[in-house]
Amino acid sequence: MRPGHASSGNLAQIVFGMKDREETSGKSCRRLAISWQYWRLRGGRQITFMLLYSKIADAQPSSNVNMRYRAASSVITIMRQDKTMDFVKKQQWTEAEVIALPDGEHDYFDRKSGQMLSDHDFGKDLAKALCAFANSGGGHFILGVADDGTFDGVPPIAPSPKGKSRQSIREWLEQKISHLLNYPLQDFRVHVVEPDSDTAIPKDRVVIVIDVGDSSLAPHQTADKNAPGYYFRQGGHSKLANHFYLEMLRNRLTGPALSARLVSVKPGKAFVGRGGPMDMDGVFCEVLMEFEIMNIGRTAAYKWFLAVSLKPPDGVIIESDLSKFPVRTSLNDNTRIDSTLLPSLSIVEKRQFGLWLPWVIRPDALEEELRKAITPEFVITLRTITETSPGEAIEILLAEHIDFKKSVIEFFAPIREDIERRAPGTFERD
Repeated sequence: MRPGHASSGNLAQIVFGMKDREETSGKSCRRLAISWQYWRLRGGRQITFMLLYSKIADAQPSSNVNMRYRAASSVITIMRQDKTMDFVKKQQWTEAEVIALPDGEHDYFDRKSGQMLSDHDFGKDLAKALCAFANSGGGHFILGVADDGTFDGVPPIAPSPKGKSRQSIREWLEQKISHLLNYPLQDFRVHVVEPDSDTAIPKDRVVIVIDVGDSSLAPHQTADKNAPGYYFRQGGHSKLANHFYLEMLRNRLTGPALSARLVSVKPGKAFVGRGGPMDMDGVFCEVLMEFEIMNIGRTAAYKWFLAVSLKPPDGVIIESDLSKFPVRTSLNDNTRIDSTLLPSLSIVEKRQFGLWLPWVIRPDALEEELRKAITPEFVITLRTITETSPGEAIEILLAEHIDFKKSVIEFFAPIREDIERRAPGTFERD
């Protein structure tokens, strides 16, 4: 296989080959062959890796994009485990690239004004930021740019005590960074930003970018003797990491690390009649939930389970046992032949529960009862359980994810005829 365009340094190329073939059963199958060639100059030798060949049966042409995405994610994850194939660190930063960064606060970069360099706590603040990036997959620390994007820069020569030779700011930072963390940070680069021809960087000032890779030595701790701490990036800030996050980092090379989030809440089927624990007339509403499970670790998850528990407000009647639903569930059989979840990939898990509401004959009354049942006190607790971890409990407020007016419209449509039959003339004025 001939490589494509080669840039300086390492070269990685992912080639996707799609070929249809007929199985003996007559079903058309699609084979996805992924060949990854990785060239690395080491002693003048060429090293080639051939990775990942999989067969996906009964795949339709429309799924090609998804198949390619899944394959690419898998290969990229494997490539990131080699230090020389780190996508976070750059060879060079230009002023235009710094300007192109999005506004606001983000988990993968942090802007700081050049005034930070003169702060008494500069070393501590820098240590927290670099520790957080190293423990969160890597990122970029930009020194000399204010939060609003204005360039103020830092002096090109580092401050030095009397009697010591003067150093460039880049050399000074490289030496300082190596002593800020435990374990010492190794996977980083310090750049002096290349200014544009019509630069906005003040005269006799420079802008610094520190690239931090996804450290294989994580979790790192700040080396502050008085207040050492483990940090991670969340919501665009460097925050103290909790126990579960640290365990996940320690285990990511030996066990899977899964995260879960609620993607959507939708109305399912509805039923009007007698039922529920109280065996009384009421309205049964099926609530459908979709969760995204992502493997954020570096090893595959072969056996895992999403544990979902519901805690409704006092007096609200729910039904989690599908066999007791008065209507057939809207979801198809969700059983998977293979539930393996590779690193960096995600999968959707669907769950449902039933909600018994008092007997109503009008949509506005149904919406009122639905809002009484799904209040901010209605909590969903998630845990992604694997062979090596019980998972962290995550609490979600159901009311923040449901569209009440749209749900009432979809719930009411299938029970309108039943209500009219039970209460003739109810909708004559509609």
